Amino acid sequence: PVNLVDERFGQAVAVSGNWMAVGSPAATDTQGSVSIYERVSGTWVRRQRVTEPAAQPGSGFGTAVDIHEAGGLVTLIVGAPLFDTAQPNQGRAYVFNDTDASATVAFATAVTVNLATPEAHARFGAAVALFGDLAAIGAPDAGATDNGLVSIRSRNVGGANSWGQIAATNVGQAGSRFGTSVDLHGEYLIVGAPMTENAGALRTGAAYV
Repeated sequence: PVNLVDERFGQAVAVSGNWMAVGSPAATDTQGSVSIYERVSGTWVRRQRVTEPAAQPGSGFGTAVDIHEAGGLVTLIVGAPLFDTAQPNQGRAYVFNDTDASATVAFATAVTVNLATPEAHARFGAAVALFGDLAAIGAPDAGATDNGLVSIRSRNVGGANSWGQIAATNVGQAGSRFGTSVDLHGEYLIVGAPMTENAGALRTGAAYV
């Protein structure tokens, strides 16, 4: 950690193979960061501190993270759900790449991912997940009734490392916050909607696969 009061180191965590990512969404002047660790000879060594390419105070960069190692390529995705883009608190996500074939660790920005349709307070990037060449990005406050959505992105759709959208799903109820949490594995996507009401109108929450 940067050892600042209220930097919120550990707000989000992820691990894949010999790589680990830890988010600090309020690390420096409320501009977040992500610490990257590599497991070397049984010890987790801090290798890099990744910061927001278009730094914006209060964006929440590092609120959500995921990392995936496969075939010598390490991919990192970071959510900044309060980033003001076309609309306030619309949110965005960033994807970074590095190779584990070199002793030098330097995660470079692959792409900035924005909500397909600009929307205020959608909180796009509040949850993120990676698996291979696919990413899932949650926007739990999207929609006029906060039903939320999840955008599915593919690495080379729209061009190399463009992470274009291949699908979007918003099956949640009004106010359900669908997309608060997401995960990907193989052909499966799981999405949390913690404010979903059951048949008895009790707010018990739900998860969709």
